Amino acid sequence: MPEEPLTGIEADPLDRLAADAALRARELLAHLHGFGAAPPAPLDAWQDTVRLAATHPDPRVADRLRAGCERPAELDRAAAAWRTGGRAALEVLERSWTPTEQQTAQARTALAAGWEDEELPPVTVEGNHWTLTGRGLQLRLGRDGRWYPYRERDAAWWPAGSPATDPAEALADLAGLTAADPADGGADTA
Repeated sequence: MPEEPLTGIEADPLDRLAADAALRARELLAHLHGFGAAPPAPLDAWQDTVRLAATHPDPRVADRLRAGCERPAELDRAAAAWRTGGRAALEVLERSWTPTEQQTAQARTALAAGWEDEELPPVTVEGNHWTLTGRGLQLRLGRDGRWYPYRERDAAWWPAGSPATDPAEALADLAGLTAADPADGGADTA
């Protein structure tokens, strides 16, 4: 039976945190010496908790974070979002917004061009959330201009894959639709 650590803190999580801090310090030093891009703005406590849960494969890390955070029920879904696109994907999960009329019109045009009318599933638009009516599938437009796929699971919307810049491509991937071969006379979404 393993002994309880004298400090009450296990070494494994400390090793991971030290490695993470070293990586971030390296990025900052590289930037200060003229190498690499400017570091991103600091994360708040929730964002950093989500980042750690998403980037550490050991399930004990997520368990420890879940036990110590203020939003334990939301951590797994937030970590899934982070894995699809980092901070931008987490924002898409947590914050709705209303795109401009121009952005909405461009998305509708892209979707219409991606499928023949009879193939395009009915879509309900609420702000930046585009839901395929009755299918449990949704696209969310991020402020970064990318479309994030979601699937309904356990009465909640869960991230379902990597974002795309084209809503028709994102919707096709999400719905499992594929463009017909142009030689067969089908629509080409590429």
